[in-house]
Amino acid sequence: LMKVTTYENAEAFLERTQTTLEANEAVNSLMLGICLTLKQHPERIKQPPCFKTVEDENGLVLSVVMTPPHELIVSGHRDDIDDAIEALAEDLNAEGTTPPGSFGPKQVALAFAQQWSAMTEQSYQLKSAQRVWELREVQLPTPAHGHLRLAAESEVETLAVWWRGFYTDIWGSDGPDDATEIVSQRVGDGRLYVWDLDGQPVSMAIKTRPVRRGISVSMVY
Repeated sequence: LMKVTTYENAEAFLERTQTTLEANEAVNSLMLGICLTLKQHPERIKQPPCFKTVEDENGLVLSVVMTPPHELIVSGHRDDIDDAIEALAEDLNAEGTTPPGSFGPKQVALAFAQQWSAMTEQSYQLKSAQRVWELREVQLPTPAHGHLRLAAESEVETLAVWWRGFYTDIWGSDGPDDATEIVSQRVGDGRLYVWDLDGQPVSMAIKTRPVRRGISVSMVY
């Protein structure tokens, strides 16, 4: 018998899931990073998030997070997840929640897409196939020109153009309407870095979603 539990906030969700998620930290870094950020800054999300677990008498089978308008992030903790996926899909459907897609390790994300498709008689398709790259040792390069530094508030408008450019080149979309606000926030948090060449930024990257033993690098552009 599968039990689906819905949590009011990221803190309550992490109390139940964090230890399990951290056992496979690299794979679960997106879910962990989002929840740890929302635990500290719940005001940074504009639409109510969704936190759920599915478990049986032996413990956790699925951990689930969705921050609209983004896809449902699903993490599986067993090889046999079919019954849990069915219970999750039925629970979401019963409460009137329609995920725009599912995101996670291929087996789990595909299983949910197939279950949702069968239950709602909707089709599904692969949007993108991605990999998680885990860097365990850094070999520092010796670049010929320039240096890394924190981005400055005066550079926000330029970096917002780059932020939208990243989305265009990677996803083929226009990027977020509030790119300037997002970039300003990242600069204020001390998370956005630029490569400075002769006093001008020529590329950028952010550190994001810190977890217990690691951190993600994103928006390299």
